[in-house]
Parts: sequence; C-alpha cells; structure tokens
Amino acid sequence: MVVIFLLATGWGSYARAAKPAGASGVNLLPAQAEPSNAGGWFQRADDITNIRLPGAAPFHLKATFRAGPGLDFAKPGKSTIVAGDGTYDETWVSPEQWRREITLGSYHAVEVRAGGVRKLQASSDYEPTRVLMFLDALYNPVPRNLISPELIDRHAGWKIEHLAAGGLQHVRISSSTEVGANGLRHELKHEYDFLANGVLIRNEESDYISTTWQDFVAFGGKVVPRHVMAGGMGNTLIDGRVAIEPLASTPPADVFTLPGDPVTPGETLRPLHQYDVHYGEMLGTPAFGVFGEPFQGTVSGVVDRSGIPRELEVIAAQDTLQADMYLKRFSEFRYAPSTIDGSHCEVVMRIFTLGAAH
Repeated sequence: MVVIFLLATGWGSYARAAKPAGASGVNLLPAQAEPSNAGGWFQRADDITNIRLPGAAPFHLKATFRAGPGLDFAKPGKSTIVAGDGTYDETWVSPEQWRREITLGSYHAVEVRAGGVRKLQASSDYEPTRVLMFLDALYNPVPRNLISPELIDRHAGWKIEHLAAGGLQHVRISSSTEVGANGLRHELKHEYDFLANGVLIRNEESDYISTTWQDFVAFGGKVVPRHVMAGGMGNTLIDGRVAIEPLASTPPADVFTLPGDPVTPGETLRPLHQYDVHYGEMLGTPAFGVFGEPFQGTVSGVVDRSGIPRELEVIAAQDTLQADMYLKRFSEFRYAPSTIDGSHCEVVMRIFTLGAAH
C-alpha cells in the first residue's frame, strides 16, 4: 500500500534526539501559569517565537547553514539533492516592508516587499528542498493548523506529559493516528517538546523529519534560536547558526527595491502552509511492477510548479535495500500543478509506504 501526502511545508519537523536540547532558553522569559491544554502550549510557543508580527521590533537576521544530502543512493557526482553551504540574510521592518536573501550551492534568490508590492528574483524557478526546510524551521516552528481556531484538529487526542532528561524539565505534547490496510498497520505520531516556560525546542514526526531549536537569545520581548537543526534516518539534513540584531534605523528604500514586475502568490521563498494550497491530482495510474519484499518507510521530495517530483529521498525506512528502486518509481509520478490563489506553486511531497504495491 502506498499513501501519498502532498504537503505545503508546515508539518515540518533531526533524527531522534537523545534528550531535548536548548536549556539556554530556560531563564530568558518570566514565569507564567502553565497552559491547561495542548492548544494553549502551541499558542504560547508561537507568541514567544514569532518575531514577524505587526508591531514587532525591526531586526536584521543573518544565518549560515550546512545542508546535507541525507540517505543518498546516487553515484558520486550524480546526486539530485542540492546540498552544501548556504547563507541567509533578512532585513525586517514590518510585515509590509522586508527583504530576504538566500544562497545554497548555485541557487540564489532575493525577495522583497515594500509599498504593497512583492517581488522575487531567483537563479531558478525551483526552490530546493533544503532551502524550504531551513526557512520552514525559521518561520514556522509552530504550524498554523495548531494555533488557528478554524484549522486546529480538536479531535487529535493530544497527550501532555511532564518529563525530565539530563536534569532538564520539559513538557511533551503528542498525538498519534494509526493507518494501514491489508493487515499492515503503522502509527503516525507527532511530538513537540517544550521548556517549562513555553519555548518549543523539538518537533518530531513519525517517519518524517525532526527539528530542534537550541541556544536561545532574548530579542524584542521574544526568544530566537541561534542553532537550528533538522534531520532524519540519523542524517543531518540542515545545521544552521543564526544571529539577530535590532535595526538602529530604517534602511534606505533601495534595500527593498528590485527591478521587474510583482510576482504571483505561488512565487515566494515563504514556505507555504498545507492549508494555503490546492493540491494537484496525480495524473494517470503509476505502475510499480513487482518489487519483491515490501519496502516500509517514507520518501520525501518537492513537486515543482509543473507537477514533477524533484530531489526525492528516503527519510525513514525499515529496510533500505529496495529504497532505490522505489525512488526511481516515485520519480515517474506526475501531478497537475498545485496552486495558491490560482497560481502554480511548489509543495513538499511525503510518500508513506506500508508495503509493495503491484
């Protein structure tokens, strides 16, 4: 059985951490009463870490990151995964005036918003998966569906546990859903670890990707992680270092100026939330053939604006021997383009397999 999830980045999530990290954030915020439910924990974490709200302190944020290839079956020099050293630079004055610039390998993009107009210049019309992964960890530590009343799944059955690891007290919010068919069952689990003051330090998804936020610094009444990591299958996919400082004065107008016309909603560096997007349907019926022993695991990738899967990789597997064969089959999938407000956009693809399909 093959279950396919097309996700706009948002349920984003390092291989399982031995213990929660980020104790440097313990004393950065005043003590508050503990939230009474999971929604309260998610909302408080967003309030603490969201530095891009109206009225927030203007800032200049710079980051360097290392993007790893993960579990890569390609021959040397033939990998499709865009990896290597990257940089990110963001100047933020308000939600209506900002500039962000990112590089990774040969990819380079600049996006600005000013005067009610948003523009983007990029070396490619495809944003690599590691770019989306890093920006998602920076922008969306708490997915919108966990804090928006109209989106939150009130039947998720969230469990709240008070735990300790290495002398560090923390709270874990988790939920699980069982999926399966033909006698094969699997538990899909979501875990979020918080410090007692509400700071989110880890998010782990079953068979997906895990993210950790560490080494927090206070800024503008909130906290900012200076170390962000993401990974899966014991492989580090993203390892980023972040520095932030207040803007002493408003930058000159040309900082927020780019030539060219305004861009469509689907042309953006902002990781799109799963509820923003209308997913394109799969075209045709893929033929898998007979693979032999079932491969149980998860494949991740990006479906580009033309509906073509790119940078496919295994991020979870019980047995990797047949993973390469599955990757080749999945690369043949084709989709109608996904859209946001009528414009084509990229979406993250998760393919969860419970066994061989014939």
